[in-house]
Amino acid sequence: MKALAEGETDPAALAALADHRLRATPEQLRDALGACTELHAVYRRLLKMALEELRLMEEQIEQLDREALGLLQEHQDVVQRVAEVPGFGVDTPRFSKVDRPQKAMVLPHSAVR
Repeated sequence: MKALAEGETDPAALAALADHRLRATPEQLRDALGACTELHAVYRRLLKMALEELRLMEEQIEQLDREALGLLQEHQDVVQRVAEVPGFGVDTPRFSKVDRPQKAMVLPHSAVR
């Protein structure tokens, strides 16, 4: 997507950048990306803006995660006890995400009101 936003128009070059986990074949990708050769600059700019917004949101989420973990430090003993309960461990995914797994945040009982 970044290459497309930056002006790449060659469907083969764009298809070569695709994530290996995609189910589409390289030929299907080249066919689907064929329309990119005529993509107006305004749409490229919109794509670039959306990608920047996504990057900013991911950065903000990471910052909030770090802050929340810092707040939980004073409750470390409670967090450790809750983490031992099956299904509430610190490795429980918060939600499924394609690019990286997320760690669950275990809140102390006193924080849940």
